[in-house]
Amino acid sequence: MKTILILPSLIIAAFLLSCKKEYVCECTDPAGTLTAFRTKDTKKRAEQKCEDYYHANYGSVVFNESSCKIR
Repeated sequence: MKTILILPSLIIAAFLLSCKKEYVCECTDPAGTLTAFRTKDTKKRAEQKCEDYYHANYGSVVFNESSCKIR
């Protein structure tokens, strides 16, 4: 009986985790906050894109006060 309930739960969880939503990559530095881009993707891919954006645009910046995060 438990197997009957677990399998549908796993399928629903996998579906919800793979849903594509619109995410915003916001970057903050001492000058303020900038909306870098919007993407409709899974959360994991959106986080990776935001991290790649940070390394491409802020990777050579000396100060530590900069960061990019998904909102």
